[in-house]
Amino acid sequence: MTQYDLIVIGAGPAGMAMSTECAQSGMRVLLLDEQPAPGGQIYRAVTESRLENATVLNNDYWRGAQLSAGLDCQNIKYVKGARVWYAKPSVEVWYSFDGHSIKATAKYIAIAIGARERPVAISGWTLPGVFSAGAAQVLLKSAGIAADDVVLAGSGPLLYLVAAQYISAGKKIKALLDTTPWGNYQKAMRGLPGAIIQGQLYKGLQLLAKIRLAGISVHNGVKDVRIFGDQSVQSISWRKGVKTQELACETVFLHEGLVPNIEFSVALGCDWSWSSVRCAWEIKVNEIWETSLPNVYAIGDCARIVGADVSEIQGRLAGLQLARKANGKEVSEREANLVRQLAKHMRLRRFLDQLYSPSDENLLTLESDTVVCRCENVKIHTLEELIDKAQGNLNFIKSLTRCGMGPCQGRMCSHSVAVLGRIHQLAGVAPSRQRLPLAPITISELAALEDIE
Repeated sequence: MTQYDLIVIGAGPAGMAMSTECAQSGMRVLLLDEQPAPGGQIYRAVTESRLENATVLNNDYWRGAQLSAGLDCQNIKYVKGARVWYAKPSVEVWYSFDGHSIKATAKYIAIAIGARERPVAISGWTLPGVFSAGAAQVLLKSAGIAADDVVLAGSGPLLYLVAAQYISAGKKIKALLDTTPWGNYQKAMRGLPGAIIQGQLYKGLQLLAKIRLAGISVHNGVKDVRIFGDQSVQSISWRKGVKTQELACETVFLHEGLVPNIEFSVALGCDWSWSSVRCAWEIKVNEIWETSLPNVYAIGDCARIVGADVSEIQGRLAGLQLARKANGKEVSEREANLVRQLAKHMRLRRFLDQLYSPSDENLLTLESDTVVCRCENVKIHTLEELIDKAQGNLNFIKSLTRCGMGPCQGRMCSHSVAVLGRIHQLAGVAPSRQRLPLAPITISELAALEDIE
């Protein structure tokens, strides 16, 4: 059985960058990713995009092609379509590939599985025609498919990026409803001087200008977004001040920011914390992105939402530092330069964290028939009857309601239950217990389990 120096799970910007740096230093790297091509969510399908007009996606997207080119290295074994379903803190990993399950071992493991969109359990969110903004972007990147007659609602940079990309694709956007609380602008101003020096802030202003020039109606400071329809989306309403407005539409894209994919790290036993500013569970890491478990690293958005640029820098730094640890080298000027770059980027990140800190009322509609757990059809009235008694224990709630027991294993409902706990002023709501295997696996795969060659 081949002993690798490093197993990296996830081929997004962080995973690709770390794999490349370690491989170039002579370390043997196994890179596992469940997608058919590298890039993660941000650079999805970058090596095989079906878009006829490449300018629809901004230039930052094509940065992924440069990153993926670094995987063409003899020290990297890149396995696409590999689904990791089990792991041990002793740096043992089992993954499913091409109908077989394989075991791999290494000296170190790096978790780089990125983030997902925060669920927005508002009235009407389960109607056909409601998508997350990220899902809409995935269809655009991977298949060149875009909808018409769209209303975008929510908060965060991705909302405006998708709107700009739809404009470039020649699609009709009826309105953009920005739920960013007015108070966030004042809080974020303290971090504005540090953020101004970053070109990303200028890019954001360019997106705003593009949307305005396209004549799209932008409504800021909206609350109480609701979606209506019988068999599918027919209209959307919102409140601004004391005035409620309604607009007919066929498609709604929702987005209220991203949350880290913590499930794998939590299943391994890594320590976590809750961020009240970012309204998310996060994985605790030290200055070199090592978790509470020795030789287990969590880099990029899977530990804390930092964005693609910071994820890449973290991946490169983690790779350089790990290679230095393994080879006994001294700190290079390139590593020192990356540290300085990271510090600059984090100034912008602190600004964005304050600006787009989500409001509980925008994440959850407190109506009795609002569905929170889509897999098991658990509604909010059932959860409200138990939330105080459970004292925020998601495992207790899961055992009584099956909320979190469906195919998504809580990925679409656990954050909504945590928000409900915050509304009820419950402190320290912990993520639910993660059951292994982390992904479905057939009995035949288990029976034919083989070690890696």
